[in-house]
Parts: sequence; C-alpha cells; structure tokens
Amino acid sequence: MKKIIGVSLFIVIFVGFNYFINGLSDIHALKFFLVPFRDILNIFFISGVVYFFVEYKNDTRGTKKFLETIASRMVKRIEDTRMYHIRDKADIGYVRIVQKLVSNELSILEKCSKDFGFEEEAVYCREKFTKYWDLVSDHIENIKKYEELEIELQNHIVNLISNIEFITLKLHKK
Repeated sequence: MKKIIGVSLFIVIFVGFNYFINGLSDIHALKFFLVPFRDILNIFFISGVVYFFVEYKNDTRGTKKFLETIASRMVKRIEDTRMYHIRDKADIGYVRIVQKLVSNELSILEKCSKDFGFEEEAVYCREKFTKYWDLVSDHIENIKKYEELEIELQNHIVNLISNIEFITLKLHKK
C-alpha cells in the first residue's frame, strides 16, 4: 500500500511540475521540458503495467523460495537417525520436539499447496507423518518396543522424505 501511495504522489508531483513548466512556456529555454500530457499518461500507464507484473512474479518467487526452505528444513529434521533409532527418553524428547516443528511446517505447506499444485502430496505427507507419530506415541512408555518398530518407523520417514522432495521438484517446475 505504501508503494501505491508513493507512486501516486510521484505522478501528482510530476504532472504538477509539467503544468508549471507549460505555464512558463514563453521562456524559450524551458521548452525543452515541455511534454504533451498524452505522452506522460502513456509513460505512466506502461510503467504501472510493468511494475505490476514484476512485483507479481517477485511475490510468487519469494513464496516458492520460502516453501522450498521449509521443505529442506523438514527433510533435515526428519533424516536424523534419532527419529527412528529411539533408544532412551532423550530420543523420545527429541522426537516430540521435531514432531511439533514438522507438524507446523506441514500446516504451512498445506495452506500453500493449492496455489502451487501439490495438494495430493501435502495430504499424503500429513497422513504419513500422522501414522509415524501415532506409532511413536502408542509406545511412548515402552522403549524396548521401538527396537522392533525401527524398520517400520524408518519406512514412514523414507516415504515422507521422498514425497517432500517431490513437492520441492514441483515447486521448481512451476
């Protein structure tokens, strides 16, 4: 909004300056600055259209870069061996923290998924992560059980990572 006000103010000042110069048209040296009002409107119209399209693309590119950053952070967090190789209470604490972070990041991806065309992948990621978390939380008190579930936990994580990487690929293509 500030940009629009600034551009509008610039236009008003420029047009006012042009009329001021036109008012002093009897001075020969100032005739250099005389510009027909029609030409001024053309310049501002074209500048406005170009500015709109450049800013529109910048906003889209910025959002894509932000989503790619979120996806790469999620992959780094989930890839940690403590996510499937749970041996003590500290590992469970780590998994709980990462679960909250990844859940929040998945929510952000889901909100933007419709705009960038990866709705199905975002839903799949949410389902896989929910299954992973359900499996971890069902046995939160029985640490020995995690040794038996390690392959299954790792399988959920691998599926989740490959799908997040597919989302990143879709963001690059769009």
